[in-house]
Amino acid sequence: MAGKRDEIDLDELALALKKFGKSFSEKVSDGAKIAADVMWEKGSEASDVFQEKSLEFGKSFSEQASKFFSDASKQLGKAAKITAKATNEFLVKSAAITKDYSLLLRPLKPREQFELSKIADHLTEGELKLIISWVKQGKGRVSLHRYGWSFLVSGKDHFPKIISPEQFASDINEKIRNGFFVERFTEFSERAFAAIPQYVAPDIIGNFDAKQAIALQLFSYEPFNILLVGDQFSGKAELIDSALGLFSSWVRGKASEGVCVVFDEHRRVRPGFLSKSVNGCIVTKLHYLRKEDELILYRALETGYISYKTKKVRRRFDIQASILSETVPKEGGAIPLDPYLAGRFHLVLFPKRADLQNFSDIAEKIVLEHTVPIREADIDFIKKYVNYAMKIDEIVIPQELGEKIKEFANSIKAREPALPYKVTPQLVVGLVRMARASARMELRKTVEAKDLDRVFRIYDRATKL
Repeated sequence: MAGKRDEIDLDELALALKKFGKSFSEKVSDGAKIAADVMWEKGSEASDVFQEKSLEFGKSFSEQASKFFSDASKQLGKAAKITAKATNEFLVKSAAITKDYSLLLRPLKPREQFELSKIADHLTEGELKLIISWVKQGKGRVSLHRYGWSFLVSGKDHFPKIISPEQFASDINEKIRNGFFVERFTEFSERAFAAIPQYVAPDIIGNFDAKQAIALQLFSYEPFNILLVGDQFSGKAELIDSALGLFSSWVRGKASEGVCVVFDEHRRVRPGFLSKSVNGCIVTKLHYLRKEDELILYRALETGYISYKTKKVRRRFDIQASILSETVPKEGGAIPLDPYLAGRFHLVLFPKRADLQNFSDIAEKIVLEHTVPIREADIDFIKKYVNYAMKIDEIVIPQELGEKIKEFANSIKAREPALPYKVTPQLVVGLVRMARASARMELRKTVEAKDLDRVFRIYDRATKL
């Protein structure tokens, strides 16, 4: 676009012409009048005076005319320059438009067709046509990034992205990304229960019930608390460590550091690390739990909040986090905790050494646990999948399945004399929450019979010591 200094002011040019005409008329009139007066009064001198005035008038007229035409010439020169520039720009734009339209007629290359097929399902017909026009005109392209997930069919992990400076490209990419992951999550949901437990302590053989339980704990919308009881060779340390790698924003701490509360050197009470957790908390060495902390944790596991009294006021912290804890059994397998405190956990598991299991059991678990290499991309996908699944907050349990939960809970209660902890109503709460977690793991809003089969199997083996 031309600058302001290059524009022609037509009004100014017309005004100049008008002034010139008026000045010319006035000069002619004055000259004629002077000539008449001189000839009348001076007689013989009239010719000389008239000649002199005529010369003055002619000179003045010539100067003004020269100035006017010079200015007009400059204005016309500017006009010609601006016109030429505008014409050139118009021709360039016309050529570009003509080229763009002609490029729309070219067929897509096989590679372009393959890349565009990766975004077709995520866009409307209009959006897809827009992207196709960008590709044909060289204004954009589709880039494919392979995530390399080990549990999806080859080719399903190619993430498409539009590379283009055009407007709306970023919005379309966001829509493609959302659609891509929803599609991948939906496909993965059918194999989630079989795949995710394999990423819990994959280097240890056996303890598949514990791996499944910890995997389900990831998908519990409400707090679901698990206690692992085993020695240093049982694999519980590996279970804890791998769980921490899968769980996002979980807090880890030793029981001796203050789970619910901690006292400083002046005996002033402060909140423990459980109150600081968002999604969950890993508590190690629970047998070192301080006495002042034990009663508070006992109530917190049942009520869902931490409550304690200071010198001035009673404080309360609601707990929305699940707890994964561990302890070492005493000689004979006894739990080094108050039986009622252990019974407040929703599930108590006893990881066992692989060499203590019979050979057929080991062989069965090796066959079931298809060992896969742990890739960072896999872990990242699982974390994204968990976050997506956790958006399902309400899950319904049909009445007939609710009755089955009650019946199974009663059968577990009958085993209480043989267990090293007390069976409390928290077991029923645990059954319900784990069944819902199983449904959520597969992106369902209703608990099905297969969810109860999974949960009952875990609890059945955990209570047959």
